[in-house]
Amino acid sequence: GTGNEANWLIDAFSLVNNDWHPAGTWPPVEAGTRKWVTAATVCMNPVTEQVYVAAPGSLRRFDPDSGRVAELARWPQNSTAVRARACAVDTDKRQLVFFGDGYRAPRGGLKYDLKSRKLSPIEFKGEEAPRITARIKAQ
Repeated sequence: GTGNEANWLIDAFSLVNNDWHPAGTWPPVEAGTRKWVTAATVCMNPVTEQVYVAAPGSLRRFDPDSGRVAELARWPQNSTAVRARACAVDTDKRQLVFFGDGYRAPRGGLKYDLKSRKLSPIEFKGEEAPRITARIKAQ
């Protein structure tokens, strides 16, 4: 891409070569749409370097070793539930955690279990939970 448009293309930079991979090297996360690309939630597993993306229809994973994008799980509602929210890979518990669920505010979140391959709701506890899971608003 040009860097000036919203799309689901995967761009990659090589630290070895100090240069961008040529356009089209990797498959798109989602083909043929630009829906909900702005503020999409993305996080990386620091051990495997696999990248998880909240695409419109489903949670997807880009695997840099195979160069493939896989659909992991359909959203209970849709990806706007986690749009513009933080996510993290818990490598100890082997799960992906989304800090917020727009359909279950203020304490709801989602988790994807990497072993069972199930996406399920979670509830954050404690008096700071609503503040932590509050939607990020653009200034």
